Amino acid sequence: MGIWSWWAFDIFTFIASMLSTDELAAQTICRNIGLIFYMIPLSVGQASSTLVGNSIGAQDIPMAKGYIRISVITGLVWGVISVVLMLLFQQQIILAFSQSPAVITQMNRAFEILSFYVFLDCIQQTAVGIIGGIGKQSQSSSITLIGFWLVGIPVALILVFYLDSGLFGLWLAMSLALIYVSIFYFVLIKRADFKEIALKAYIRKIKDKGN
Repeated sequence: MGIWSWWAFDIFTFIASMLSTDELAAQTICRNIGLIFYMIPLSVGQASSTLVGNSIGAQDIPMAKGYIRISVITGLVWGVISVVLMLLFQQQIILAFSQSPAVITQMNRAFEILSFYVFLDCIQQTAVGIIGGIGKQSQSSSITLIGFWLVGIPVALILVFYLDSGLFGLWLAMSLALIYVSIFYFVLIKRADFKEIALKAYIRKIKDKGN
């Protein structure tokens, strides 16, 4: 799941490198800001993966679903907090990374869509953790591949090079990719048969004891 999005991020940065030096610098800063706010949902995702997985392994499906609800709510709340902090302290955050007027201008153009991306990232990272807990990584990897490589990157190329939307277009394309993967991640979670997953986990546990 992760490698398709990581490589896609490198492609997005490569696209930015084909723009101006100021836009490349702004893209690097945007990515660092996104990573700072990403740390909390990353932790939530890892915790939900462990808690949901352990609950399913213990055949406690209601508990697993309870952890899923808590994880989703936590991701949403942190996403809202992140957006509020970014918009309230926009200039302070930008100035903490660069004093260059040209870079600041590029950052201001992309900052609102960046905040929207951060919100989406909080939600999708929560879903990633849940998917890990229910063992649906193989199915979700194709969702990630399509979202970033067949939606995000092509849209970024069109917006940046054909519509001349610069850094704003780049992050808009990345946001569209996250919308796609987030929707289908939660569809995958919603359609998951928790009884079947728990049964398979129980069978594996019995086999491991036998070995």
